[in-house]
Amino acid sequence: MTAVGFGNPYLKKEPVDFTKQPDALLTTDEAKSRTYWFLYDRNVGVAAMGVQHPQTDLTRLLCRFRDSSGFRQEMCESLRYIAVSSGKKPVSLSVKQVLLPPDISILPFKFDPAVWCPLSWYGNSCVFELDEKHKQLVQKVQKILMESPIAPLYGFVEPHCLCLNAYRLLDPLRKGELFPNNADDAEWKDCHTTVYERTKGVLASAPWTYIPLSFERADCTTISLAPTGQQCAKAIKSWASALQESSGLRSSATNREMMQLTFAFEVFPLEGETASQARRDVVKQITDLLLAEWGTMEFADPKLVCWRTHTEFVSYRDFMQEAGSA
Repeated sequence: MTAVGFGNPYLKKEPVDFTKQPDALLTTDEAKSRTYWFLYDRNVGVAAMGVQHPQTDLTRLLCRFRDSSGFRQEMCESLRYIAVSSGKKPVSLSVKQVLLPPDISILPFKFDPAVWCPLSWYGNSCVFELDEKHKQLVQKVQKILMESPIAPLYGFVEPHCLCLNAYRLLDPLRKGELFPNNADDAEWKDCHTTVYERTKGVLASAPWTYIPLSFERADCTTISLAPTGQQCAKAIKSWASALQESSGLRSSATNREMMQLTFAFEVFPLEGETASQARRDVVKQITDLLLAEWGTMEFADPKLVCWRTHTEFVSYRDFMQEAGSA
């Protein structure tokens, strides 16, 4: 196995985490070689290794020491020298390059892991907000993840922004669909106003738009919901079609994503046998809780909202009031 640990041997001979993925281990053929990279970034408290090149999808083992037990982050704070040895099996080693640690976070344009806060990510969409009972239930779900060993790898949606982001209209990469000739010059105030003017006929039906949804499944970042029957599914499809026809914008969400409520997001890739087991334990706890308490949530009164980051929004009305007073 390939492992991360402290001391030689590791404390109680137990690594912090390890991997047995085939390409993260030495080759069984002495004539073949493999390229690995090893990283410690003290700014974010991450130790990681992977194959080929240092990037997110090629990571095979990752530990984040910030907010972890003991003084692991403090022990590595002034790390200056690294010794490399072969262990029990003699191998030949060629060091190709030494450089500053690259960013291997998952959302480099939406979230800054160094200061642990979201970056500006503007857009608009139609969302269904939660009733108080289900909002408190989702906060219980967040607490399960927050108290788990894998919590340092995740960011969390603020309670007041928990919602079903059902129809995703615009984001920074799609302004050209609204203003094909001058997307770069278009202000977001104009984008939001244009979308509102196009969709206000459909939005006028919000007080009698009603979608009852039941719990289907969950993972560490989303809760997947399902229509309670065929008529409910038909109503959702008709509502989405009306929004597309009026706005001229397709939703960037798939049918599955349309029914997912996001409560957290991965900042760093979850790689390692110990972390993977912890994730399975968290998913089981969340699933058991929601099976027992979700029941049916009666989503209603969808609203056009304006996104400031990928997790924070304000209503269209509040955005226009702020823009008018600025």
